[in-house]
Amino acid sequence: MKGGGLFLFATIRPKPQHLDEARAALDDLIPDTPEEPRCLMFASFESISEDGVLLLFENFRDQAELRAHYALEVSFH
Repeated sequence: MKGGGLFLFATIRPKPQHLDEARAALDDLIPDTPEEPRCLMFASFESISEDGVLLLFENFRDQAELRAHYALEVSFH
Protein backbone atom coordinates (compact mmCIF):
# COMPACT_ATOMS: atom_id res chain seq x y z
CA MET A 1 0.00 0.00 0.00
CA LYS A 2 1.34 3.43 -0.91
CA GLY A 3 1.71 6.04 1.80
CA GLY A 4 1.21 3.76 4.79
CA GLY A 5 -1.39 5.24 7.06
CA LEU A 6 -2.57 4.07 10.44
CA PHE A 7 -2.96 0.33 10.94
CA LEU A 8 -4.91 -1.24 13.77
CA PHE A 9 -4.62 -4.88 14.74
CA ALA A 10 -6.87 -6.19 17.49
CA THR A 11 -7.09 -9.54 19.18
CA ILE A 12 -10.54 -10.32 20.52
CA ARG A 13 -10.93 -13.11 23.05
CA PRO A 14 -14.62 -13.48 23.83
CA LYS A 15 -15.76 -15.88 26.49
CA PRO A 16 -16.61 -19.21 24.83
CA GLN A 17 -20.34 -18.72 25.44
CA HIS A 18 -20.17 -15.38 23.55
CA LEU A 19 -18.01 -16.49 20.59
CA ASP A 20 -20.90 -16.84 18.13
CA GLU A 21 -22.26 -13.44 19.18
CA ALA A 22 -18.83 -11.84 18.68
CA ARG A 23 -18.48 -13.44 15.24
CA ALA A 24 -21.91 -12.14 14.25
CA ALA A 25 -21.10 -8.62 15.48
CA LEU A 26 -17.94 -8.52 13.35
CA ASP A 27 -19.81 -9.96 10.36
CA ASP A 28 -22.37 -7.15 10.71
CA LEU A 29 -19.61 -4.51 10.60
CA ILE A 30 -17.81 -5.85 7.54
CA PRO A 31 -20.30 -4.53 4.93
CA ASP A 32 -20.60 -1.06 6.53
CA THR A 33 -17.08 -0.13 7.58
CA PRO A 34 -15.30 -0.32 4.20
CA GLU A 35 -18.01 1.92 2.75
CA GLU A 36 -16.74 4.77 4.91
CA PRO A 37 -14.45 6.99 2.85
CA ARG A 38 -12.06 7.23 5.80
CA CYS A 39 -11.61 3.44 6.09
CA LEU A 40 -9.07 2.06 3.64
CA MET A 41 -9.46 -1.57 4.74
CA PHE A 42 -11.39 -3.59 7.31
CA ALA A 43 -11.14 -7.34 7.77
CA SER A 44 -11.76 -9.89 10.48
CA PHE A 45 -10.28 -13.34 10.80
CA GLU A 46 -10.44 -16.29 13.13
CA SER A 47 -7.12 -17.52 14.51
CA ILE A 48 -5.98 -20.92 13.27
CA SER A 49 -3.52 -21.26 16.15
CA GLU A 50 -5.83 -20.34 19.06
CA ASP A 51 -9.39 -21.60 19.36
CA GLY A 52 -11.99 -18.91 19.92
CA VAL A 53 -9.70 -15.98 19.10
CA LEU A 54 -10.88 -13.38 16.59
CA LEU A 55 -8.53 -10.97 14.84
CA LEU A 56 -9.45 -7.57 13.47
CA PHE A 57 -7.47 -5.47 10.99
CA GLU A 58 -8.29 -1.87 10.07
CA ASN A 59 -6.44 0.73 8.01
CA PHE A 60 -7.06 4.48 8.12
CA ARG A 61 -5.22 7.39 6.51
CA ASP A 62 -4.34 9.00 9.85
CA GLN A 63 -5.34 9.48 13.50
CA ALA A 64 -7.97 12.10 12.63
CA GLU A 65 -9.71 9.62 10.30
CA LEU A 66 -9.67 6.98 13.04
CA ARG A 67 -11.19 9.42 15.56
CA ALA A 68 -13.92 10.28 13.05
CA HIS A 69 -14.60 6.55 12.62
CA TYR A 70 -14.89 6.08 16.39
CA ALA A 71 -17.42 8.91 16.52
CA LEU A 72 -19.80 7.05 14.21
CA GLU A 73 -22.77 5.22 15.68
CA VAL A 74 -21.81 2.08 13.73
CA SER A 75 -18.49 1.81 15.58
CA PHE A 76 -18.38 -0.15 18.82
CA HIS A 77 -14.74 0.52 19.74
